[in-house]
Amino acid sequence: MNLRTHFLALFLVLPGLLSAQLDWLVEPTLETPDFHYGLTAQSGWVLVGDRTSGVTIQNARGEVQLDGRSFRQLQYMPQNETWTGLDAEGNRVLFTSDGRFLSEGYDQFNRYYRTNVILVQRDELFGLLDTDGTEICPPRYTDMRRLGRGRYWGRRPNGQMDTLRVKETDGRTAEERASALRINSGQIRDRIMISAPGKKRNHRYWGWTSMDRDTLLAPNRYYSNYNNMLYAQQVMIATDSHNDKVGVLNHEGTVLIPFQYDEIAYSLIDQRYFSAVQDGELVLLGLNGKEVWRGQGESLTSMLHLPYARFSLSEGGVQLWGMDFTPILPDTFQEVWSPVSPNTWFILKKNGRYGTFSHASGHYEVPKYDRIRGPYLAPRIIGQRRDSFWLFDPQTGTCTPDRPFRSLKRIGQLYQATEVRLDSTLQGGVMRPRSKQVFYLLDTLGREVRGAYDYPTTHLHGNVYLERPGGQDSVILHDFDRGIHRTIVGREATFYENVVRLGDSTYYYLDDFFYGKAEREFTFLDTKKGEALKRYGEGGKYGLVRDGVRLTAAVFDEIDPKWSDRGIRVRYRGKWGVLRPFPDKKE
Repeated sequence: MNLRTHFLALFLVLPGLLSAQLDWLVEPTLETPDFHYGLTAQSGWVLVGDRTSGVTIQNARGEVQLDGRSFRQLQYMPQNETWTGLDAEGNRVLFTSDGRFLSEGYDQFNRYYRTNVILVQRDELFGLLDTDGTEICPPRYTDMRRLGRGRYWGRRPNGQMDTLRVKETDGRTAEERASALRINSGQIRDRIMISAPGKKRNHRYWGWTSMDRDTLLAPNRYYSNYNNMLYAQQVMIATDSHNDKVGVLNHEGTVLIPFQYDEIAYSLIDQRYFSAVQDGELVLLGLNGKEVWRGQGESLTSMLHLPYARFSLSEGGVQLWGMDFTPILPDTFQEVWSPVSPNTWFILKKNGRYGTFSHASGHYEVPKYDRIRGPYLAPRIIGQRRDSFWLFDPQTGTCTPDRPFRSLKRIGQLYQATEVRLDSTLQGGVMRPRSKQVFYLLDTLGREVRGAYDYPTTHLHGNVYLERPGGQDSVILHDFDRGIHRTIVGREATFYENVVRLGDSTYYYLDDFFYGKAEREFTFLDTKKGEALKRYGEGGKYGLVRDGVRLTAAVFDEIDPKWSDRGIRVRYRGKWGVLRPFPDKKE
């Protein structure tokens, strides 16, 4: 087992968090190859060990727990926060996160999924143990299996087979169990779907039976698969084996749409229609099977619902249609889509160029841009034509300002634009021309916030923007909305999300530092989960807390606030390691 695998073998779960499932482990760097350690919030345990003597469990004061015993092969069973491992004598033990031994003397523990029953093994015989430590059945079976909820089967060494009934709990609510019943059995109202193997792969013949199992429709004619069952509408798209045509049945087996179509869409359109294909024509059908519209098309995707319009594939491409199934625009396009919801405007592609159409204003911007970029919810979007960038309103097509830029990008709530101007410089006593890049900042309506300056600007946090006119040791912070500007000279400034570090060890909240508020403790940000983790101190040591809930005990000598993909660097007993999260386990 390599070193990394050895360290990753120890998992720690922190219960009681708002997210309910946040897992942590401490992974040392190579400068501390002998130790792996971690903490649990509920007990404040510290797990310390090496590769020769195993793992000991200590509290935050360094006192060894669980009678001073050390363990190997620690495994965590998160359903009820129990641990299993081998002690120094090689005995397998089971204990809880609050330090109680549940059982020992077995060779193996194996929990059944979503139940309170644990399968135990001793001397190659199997038995059952409850998660509270009570022995349900002593190990006396050579083979043991779970038949279903609360029912187990076992074979004794003499060949005798027993069936056991055990009181089980699965942790699911009545609503969750009812939902699973509806999905797994296909129960709809007072009917249950029954099936038989079909002729095609992944298809089955479907019928219906009542709750008292009186057959209403035998499964010998209509076949389908699970993807065609629309439980919300209590209908099923199926194929009639007599003519291989497609139709729709309701929950009672009544034919809603006759079996005379080549294809029917898997999903409803506007919750009121089905899209079907018959003899090469597209057909729009109501839920009662009445034909609403018929026309030429190529595929089932020819009709796609949008709140304000529909668009249809024809032989020439895509047309934008109104709710009355007539074209809104005379042109035919390669693509039509709406990047916003509700769909007040659309992006149209024709001959490799892009334009816009606003259903609200009726304005049609003829496709002329090589590329269109968002953010699409902003009042202005970016259009590119060759090497020029324009900021324009997709509802009206108006460009603000009415001139192109060499580059244009969104930073925070502003746009940063650049122009190239001709300048001159003195070289060898002669004025020589040169090109110079000039920067502008525009608001969301295209109005100039700051113009014709020499250094690029980056967005930090909130309304705070950063400019470095003199390198790392010269920084200017701006709040253009409030007109506040602050200059830092002679001190190296490093920024982590909303935390600023001046020099090597002074940390501030960015807002506190910039706006001159009272200094507070700095914050670590888990950018993947959007959670703020703070450092707290206790007895000269540090730990992590979130929203008043302690995630770790205060046992660390130092915590580095820089967050990275690997996690947070911590120093524990003079050695540096990395405290990092890993993805939540799926129950």
